[in-house]
Amino acid sequence: MNENLFFINTYEDFLLGNLENLSIDKNIGTGAIVLSSNNNKYIEYGIYTSQVINLKTFKRLLVSWNCETPKGTWIEVQARAFISYYDDNKNSTYEWSDWLSFGKWGTHIKRSSKSPDSHLAKISTDEFIIKGNYTDTASKIQIRALLHTENTNVTPSIRQFVISYKDNTPRLKSIEIPSDKIIDVPSYSQYIRDKNIGSVICSPTSITMLLNRRNENLIVEETAWSCFDYDYEAFGNWLFNVAFASSLGYESFVEYGNLKSLKREIYSGYPVAVSVKYTNDINNLEYPYIENAPITTAGHILVVRGFEKKDGIDYVVV
Repeated sequence: MNENLFFINTYEDFLLGNLENLSIDKNIGTGAIVLSSNNNKYIEYGIYTSQVINLKTFKRLLVSWNCETPKGTWIEVQARAFISYYDDNKNSTYEWSDWLSFGKWGTHIKRSSKSPDSHLAKISTDEFIIKGNYTDTASKIQIRALLHTENTNVTPSIRQFVISYKDNTPRLKSIEIPSDKIIDVPSYSQYIRDKNIGSVICSPTSITMLLNRRNENLIVEETAWSCFDYDYEAFGNWLFNVAFASSLGYESFVEYGNLKSLKREIYSGYPVAVSVKYTNDINNLEYPYIENAPITTAGHILVVRGFEKKDGIDYVVV
């Protein structure tokens, strides 16, 4: 556990769950789940179910995964939550939600989220959301992963799950920002890319900057189509973007973060892709005003690469 993050990424972690037609490969990272084999052929289908995980109270949840999916294989990650709510008679009730799916992921398939819905919870593309009013919350979850192969000579492998969660508490408004810590990151503009998709690829553009900083040689459009969600029909599925990065061997995850977690990553030497909203209209009271911003946006992904102090003012460098 790290603040609002919970990691499952070691041999011992995976042993705490239930493995059906699965094995743990100690030679992949610190351990990874793979399909079991029989007579040197992999079983076509397996299920991993985690132990019950106790968290702080939450309303929203993200589950990121790091995996490899060779051609002919794919995975599906699901979650369910133990939810506290008041029934129609105002009685306090506890109930597990249905298993809800974050979608079908693979690097060689038409990957798609499913956005399922049940009476207690739903998944909106990439977020697991507790339904009801602010008193309807959860503090226990389980995750489940389905592994598939159509080619019994190869298996998908999952080496990490990262759970991030948040409640309805207002986010931290301010924190002391470190000064003069700036990381070199290649700078790309989404608007000078393929004009058919340039206005909607802020997320894969940001991921490309982060990966090419690590000596990859990716083209923005290549990353974009590798992250495309064929159900959502968009490039901005957070979980698919980090899953793509993980397919190249990197540890990656999505976090409900704030300036404190941003400071943690920048000080550790890692630039961060962040989701922000802002306005260039000083009279717009709905979003934070950013002087000289080119647009007003309810949601945009960009890369934070450091902090800088000038004339006594703290700046976030993007």
